[in-house]
Amino acid sequence: MTEAYTDTLRREINAIRTATKRGLDRTERLTWIKCVGDAYALAHSEYHEPARLRALEGGYEPKTPPLDAHLLDQLTNLALYEELTDTASNKATSTEYPFLSDIQLARRREGAHEAKGLTQKGEAPYTAAMNIGMDGRDYSVPKRRKRSAYEDALRDANVHSRNKERKQKYDEFTRRQPVITYKMSDL
Repeated sequence: MTEAYTDTLRREINAIRTATKRGLDRTERLTWIKCVGDAYALAHSEYHEPARLRALEGGYEPKTPPLDAHLLDQLTNLALYEELTDTASNKATSTEYPFLSDIQLARRREGAHEAKGLTQKGEAPYTAAMNIGMDGRDYSVPKRRKRSAYEDALRDANVHSRNKERKQKYDEFTRRQPVITYKMSDL
């Protein structure tokens, strides 16, 4: 009985899958899935119980291997069979919390499995529309762009030449001016 309980679970999953595709009622299927899942958990704990007891007697922490997540995912997918196989194109908008299959989720997020075109496929990230108002205006705080090294060098050269011109005009204005005197009687 090394791994017989996992083989039993695989056989049961295949039987449930076959019966589901043939039209097994949802309530019967969920009852069957619950019984199979409980039996698997019980067999798993019974199989690893002697090792756990030996670890406790030895005075160290028992390490129980986890349940097989892949098999439990298959059981979950069988429980949600109708939701995952629904191919309605408006499934994501018609229900509040839609169940999407892997392909549908990839199509929604990345635009996978769709014809190539000019429009963007997939979802836009929330950060793209975080600061856009209902009026279409971008209300994010404006950020000044960093200048390139070329722009800095060009600006420095222009500023230097303008500073020379300003200095010449200032010096001309502030140097000694002749004093003009007027007699009020001559006017």
